Amino acid sequence: MNRRVGVVGVLLVGLTGLTGCTSPDTTPVPTVAAEPWACTGVPMRAIELMSGRENLKAEEAGSWGEEDEFHCRVLTQDDHLVLTVSYDFDPTGTVGTEETELPLMADTEGSVALDGGDTPGGGYAYPASGGGAQAMWWSGQQWLAVTLERPAGGDRDPVADVSTMLVSMLPWAFGGEDPPQL
Repeated sequence: MNRRVGVVGVLLVGLTGLTGCTSPDTTPVPTVAAEPWACTGVPMRAIELMSGRENLKAEEAGSWGEEDEFHCRVLTQDDHLVLTVSYDFDPTGTVGTEETELPLMADTEGSVALDGGDTPGGGYAYPASGGGAQAMWWSGQQWLAVTLERPAGGDRDPVADVSTMLVSMLPWAFGGEDPPQL
C-alpha cells in the first residue's frame, strides 16, 4: 500500500513539473502584420508570441498619419504593461530628428540595424531593461517605437521580435498605406 502511494505521488509530481515548465512558442513573429489587431494597425498575434501571453487587452489613442500621434498600450488582464507602440511627430525637433537620433541608436549597446526596404528613414532595435527590447524607426521628425516590457523568455529573441513587428507596420507608418482597422 505505501509503495502504491509513493508511485502515485512521484507520477503526480512528474506530471506537474511537465505541465508547469512549458517553454514559450518559438513560432517567428509574422513578417506581414495581419488580423487580429490589438489596436488599429497593431498585430495581436505578434504580441502574443513575443510575450508568451494570451487574453491581453489594449488601449489606443490618436491616429496614424503624417504629423499625427498614435499610441497603443497592451496589458495583461490584471493591468501589467506588456508592450507599447508609439507613433509620434515632433514639429519642433526638440525630441529629435532622424539625423540626430539614428546615430545615437546605432551607438546603443546591442543595437541591430533594421531593414525597412525602400521605407524612408531608418531604425534600430536594442535590448531594454528587464529582458525586454525596443525597436525605433525615424523618418524626418516622425518616429515609430515598439517597446516590449514583458518578453516570453526561453529561446525567444526579444530584439528580433520587436524588429520584425516594427518592420511589419512600416507600410502604414511611413509607406503611405492606410492602417488596418479594428
